[in-house]
Amino acid sequence: MKRLFLCGFLLSLFFLAQAQPRWELDLRDWQFVLGEDHSETAAWEDVRIPHDWAIKGPFNKDIDKQVVAIVQNGEKVASEKTGRTGALPYIGVAWYRCEITVNEAFLNKRLLLVFDGAMSQAQVFVNGEKVGEWPYGYNSF
Repeated sequence: MKRLFLCGFLLSLFFLAQAQPRWELDLRDWQFVLGEDHSETAAWEDVRIPHDWAIKGPFNKDIDKQVVAIVQNGEKVASEKTGRTGALPYIGVAWYRCEITVNEAFLNKRLLLVFDGAMSQAQVFVNGEKVGEWPYGYNSF
């Protein structure tokens, strides 16, 4: 009898956990601006996510050029090498923004904001307040 009661109790907990409401919102209508200053509204451009802001170029091999001899390759004489960063045209700060309207049913509730990934050193702000960061690249956070 005790086992039957325990099984029934555990089963009811399982069904209660399944009943929790979940709301998912696919974030669209992103905007992007390159550089530290993100206050100028006219500078923002509409983009589709995923977005790679470095892809616009121009690519410049001098950005990641080095003159080395790679011992592991058996080289004895230094030569010019490139490609450590793919000659990406810009190293610095960029901003993305998206407006989110939260359904009134979720006010005063705990909300979880999940990103599929960012290049690196991502910082997340909500209404101007920093709410999180992720120093690694290409991971969900």
